[in-house]
Amino acid sequence: MRLAINIVGFDDPPGDLTRHGGLGPEPAAVGAAAEAAGVGRLSTTDHYFQMEVLGGADSAMLECCTTLGYLAAHTSTVRLGAHDRRKR
Repeated sequence: MRLAINIVGFDDPPGDLTRHGGLGPEPAAVGAAAEAAGVGRLSTTDHYFQMEVLGGADSAMLECCTTLGYLAAHTSTVRLGAHDRRKR
């Protein structure tokens, strides 16, 4: 069995982008940690705005494809993809 992780939050706590020096280091650190732990797939949510349960439209939300490109530059073995929770 392989573990998959979907990154949905980009600021912790919501609204505070200064805690870790901005948004960039956070996804890179998650990607590196996921790879080191043997995670098989890492995805990010494909939404224009952050979901209400995670702070709503005023919270940080990174564009999906750009974030995946950034993660690709900081990882080498984990599979990357977009996550969309709509029912099909």
